[in-house]
Amino acid sequence: MPMTVSEMKARYPGAVTRRFGDRAALSDAGEAATVVGRRDLVAETRDLREVRFCKMTRATALVEGEDETRDSWRDGHEREDRRAGIFDPEMVLIWERSVVIEDLGRGDVS
Repeated sequence: MPMTVSEMKARYPGAVTRRFGDRAALSDAGEAATVVGRRDLVAETRDLREVRFCKMTRATALVEGEDETRDSWRDGHEREDRRAGIFDPEMVLIWERSVVIEDLGRGDVS
């Protein structure tokens, strides 16, 4: 049986929820600022870097885990940023590397 948000917050005191993407279809959680060491429900931020959109490497894009190719990463992020009216190939992004601290489907904790 899946845990409720209340149960997850009790298990991970201080953890926050946040939104991925630019619309509710991508996420229905609240938004909190990203900082190194912050724990989200199920993930912990380990690294943050400023990277220009046009300089995003294949390896860096794939670390996010959202896509299987750099081209699909670029296409999805460009569409999202154009919808928001902010796309520029030279724009600076905040790249995040995080690790799973619990797979809620298996109940593993690191």
